[in-house]
Amino acid sequence: MAGAHVSAYYAYDTNQTSNASANALNALSTADPSIWGYVQYWDAQHGVPSYATSNSAGRAYVLLAAGDVSGPTLPDGLFLGGYHVGITVPATSVGSHWFNWSVSPYPTGVALGTAHYGGSDVGPQQSFAGYFGLMTLHTPLVLANGTVAPNGSVRIGQELELQFTLVDAGTATITQVGGELFYNSTSIKPLDSTNVTGLDLTTLGQNATVTLNWVINDSVTGLHGTFLNTFSVLLDYNKGVPSAGGGTIPSTVVVTIAPSQIRIVSVTPPTSNNIDLNAQYVSVGTVQFNGTQAASIVLYATPTSGGSPIEIGVDRAVPGTFEIAWFPLQQLLSAGTSYHLSLVASYNGISSAAYVLPGTYSVPAAPASATSFLTQTILGLPLWVWLAIAAAIVIGVVAFLMLARRQAAGKLVECGECGALIPEEATVCPKCGAEFEADLIRCSRCASTIPANSKFCPECAAQLLGKPGEGEADPERQSYADFTEKYRAEGKRELGDNYSEGAFWDWWKRQPSYTSFSQWKLQQGSGTPRAGMTAPPTGTVTTPETAAPYAAPPPKGGGAAAAPPPSTVAPRGTPLPSTGPAAPPPAGGLKACPNCGKEIPPEYLVCPFCGAVTQ
Repeated sequence: MAGAHVSAYYAYDTNQTSNASANALNALSTADPSIWGYVQYWDAQHGVPSYATSNSAGRAYVLLAAGDVSGPTLPDGLFLGGYHVGITVPATSVGSHWFNWSVSPYPTGVALGTAHYGGSDVGPQQSFAGYFGLMTLHTPLVLANGTVAPNGSVRIGQELELQFTLVDAGTATITQVGGELFYNSTSIKPLDSTNVTGLDLTTLGQNATVTLNWVINDSVTGLHGTFLNTFSVLLDYNKGVPSAGGGTIPSTVVVTIAPSQIRIVSVTPPTSNNIDLNAQYVSVGTVQFNGTQAASIVLYATPTSGGSPIEIGVDRAVPGTFEIAWFPLQQLLSAGTSYHLSLVASYNGISSAAYVLPGTYSVPAAPASATSFLTQTILGLPLWVWLAIAAAIVIGVVAFLMLARRQAAGKLVECGECGALIPEEATVCPKCGAEFEADLIRCSRCASTIPANSKFCPECAAQLLGKPGEGEADPERQSYADFTEKYRAEGKRELGDNYSEGAFWDWWKRQPSYTSFSQWKLQQGSGTPRAGMTAPPTGTVTTPETAAPYAAPPPKGGGAAAAPPPSTVAPRGTPLPSTGPAAPPPAGGLKACPNCGKEIPPEYLVCPFCGAVTQ
């Protein structure tokens, strides 16, 4: 144990002079200052706190008296015999221990002493059962930034300081105290720890202070508003010295954690005290608070004449510089009014005091306008009101007429033959007698007019009826697709970014190389070596082929949105006149189109070149 004091007294009964010498060794500071100075130096080198006091390792050193020791007499020099040795421990409730101890002169080691006294030079083991360390804990003190926290409340961002007073309540000397601070009972990583050494608490009631600190931050606490938190503390004394009664004291401390205070430090005011409602403003400032999230900052304009604040800008910012872009002011502020500008910042349920910009800021009044005749009153209403009512009536009448005209126009269509307006449901033109075919459709891929019951388009071989993908196994359609590839490549070069499936067919129909699917099949059957149609028979009148642009199929009744130009052939789907004989079919199994004269298969109901109905 540390701090025990050892006294050694000569035990020879008759030689009081020797006893006096031994006693003098216990008071060297006054008996012999020269030796005392050397002893102090030696003790310091061996960690002894004071003469004849045990160090932290439990070792104590005392001087013993011997006879006149010289070189010749050293091996058998007389030693002053046995001693009475007393050990006093630093505990008021534990008595001293005394025992006899006989030691031998240097260098014989363990040997007998004088003839009168014999025994070992190793002292007996001593046990102090009532010697142990113990400490109790006073109520901890809660501080915020070094000041006692009112009602134990500490704000986020402040330094929480917990001071613990440990009181000596045992008999062993207390040489060390320490502690660790945890956020709660389940935490394993301490927020702070401390270890105080070099203590010498030997008397009941002596105390030592342990201080633990932590700067509160919401990355640990989260955003709760104000809440109670129970911190866990583990205090220790004489740590690692169980023989001295080392132990631990667990404790908890309840602290009220409040949100951080927030304040706006500075704001740069507008460069002018006159506010332009059409200008864009930005306010720059600095906000201070402790937190890991963004605070809300609101800019208000309050009329100097009184009234509610008007929100004219909002920003969210972390601690430091912020910028608020003002809202458009036309609908918020009034001309000819002065305002006070102020800002308020809020974070985690706490708002700052309003930061008021110095001075007032005014919106200039609108320039006065000359008296207008529009403001003259007629029958109690200004003239401009009457004009607005009249304009509304005119607009309503015009809108009604246009709607009625549209509805009426939707019931008539133009004859595809003579251009006359005829009823939408008519099957014969009452002016020219043309009959109209209703069972025709436009191919969704090449826009050709074809019979409505066509399973494959005779122009482009697209599948129109049946199950999807059913026609993909047709070798003729696949061969025709291969045949069109070289023309597709040419079309892609000419059309560029405008290339699409419909655009390709529209472009190819305009080219001399155009060959429809049905024409291609016919050539394959007859062995014709080149693509393209044969020339029409001699004497047949033909017209230049004009490919129709994308258009909706002819409506029932043969109507069209507009009549074709006079210099072009009739558009695809134009109904044939009800009079006039059809051209006789030419030799070779082909027939001539009655409209354009080109040769087509006899089973075609629609000419693939001009779109005219052939039967």
